[in-house]
Amino acid sequence: MLRLSLNRNLYRISLGMLFQFLLSSLYAQNLIVNPEFREVSISYTNGKHVYPKDWKSFSWPFPPFYHPENEDSGDFFAKKSLSLKNGILGLEVLQESNGIFSRLTNTMITGQMYNVSVRLRVGKLGVNSERSIRITDHQSGRRIDSASQDYNVILSLMFTFYHSIPDCNNIEQGSFYFLDFPANAKQISEDWIVLSSRIVATGDENYFSIGSCNNIQYIKQLRKIKADSSDYSHKWAFYYIDSVNVSRADTEVNQQQLIITSFGEAGNKINYGKRFIVRNINFGIDSSNLTESSCTELLKVLIYLRKDSLCGLKICGYTDTTGSKSHNQILSEKRAQTVYAFFVSHGISKNRLKWQGKGEENPLNQALLKENLGVNRRVEFELFQMPMH
Repeated sequence: MLRLSLNRNLYRISLGMLFQFLLSSLYAQNLIVNPEFREVSISYTNGKHVYPKDWKSFSWPFPPFYHPENEDSGDFFAKKSLSLKNGILGLEVLQESNGIFSRLTNTMITGQMYNVSVRLRVGKLGVNSERSIRITDHQSGRRIDSASQDYNVILSLMFTFYHSIPDCNNIEQGSFYFLDFPANAKQISEDWIVLSSRIVATGDENYFSIGSCNNIQYIKQLRKIKADSSDYSHKWAFYYIDSVNVSRADTEVNQQQLIITSFGEAGNKINYGKRFIVRNINFGIDSSNLTESSCTELLKVLIYLRKDSLCGLKICGYTDTTGSKSHNQILSEKRAQTVYAFFVSHGISKNRLKWQGKGEENPLNQALLKENLGVNRRVEFELFQMPMH
């Protein structure tokens, strides 16, 4: 019995050491200072106030922060969930929007791919009917009350990189991105989940933020990056965050040969073998359906293919990093197939078309994101010459 007890204890110790090793390896290259909010600054002015060290807030007061040092926390969940060392940050989105930022440990490298992840739990979700407006339902075409639509209640979490200290008076200086929730994410859940994305650095970024200065900025970027006309102002959310990671990936991205174009304007200027993206051909989260604007742009490509019978077209589908790699690979293939089927249904021979899916590979860098409305959920094209018979 004694030997069995010792073996069990050694087994538990080994598992604990393995977990700590994996955790330390995961964050070994983390560019975020104090990523788990373990280290705190304490102010005793007008009582005891605890803040995560090396993090600052866009506005005052600092967003809710729960830590073992903060024994007077009024939030039961956060106090109950605290580990012995970590802190938990409460971040509100759109009522009002909170934002925090910190300096990176190393300056980001031009063209380098980085992994970004945030571990969080959905605390509260809500709809403010007083802010709702009348919008057009895309499926039925009817005018409806925006407060009745809950497809985007779990609001994507904005993060931004800056070259210098973020300034709310000149906030457009940043490179904006969003962490999307999985399509099957529960709106109310006690589970902690990790949201992740990959970005390509423009170069020389030194600061990182989560959240935003204000609601107007948040909604503006949400619509811009998601190429979305939806109204978000009546929604709000409160998230608990307990760790942040920004780490360098092993891959550098060379996208110098990738062209962004409006095909009707410049289609005849694209040479064979050059990869290109047509503006406004995008997809929704976890969707392979073509939007009305996408079909309009594809018709321009169709006209070009009809004019040149010796021209073939390669179609390559991509996704963002929401979901597993296997799921994204399948989704990217469906997107490529959807575009392929569009051309076939409009009379283009199957022999002139090739398609493939590349999952979440090759995310666009910031310059291309801005020009392509900030969407990695895309298809890329490449023209090739058909063999002469």
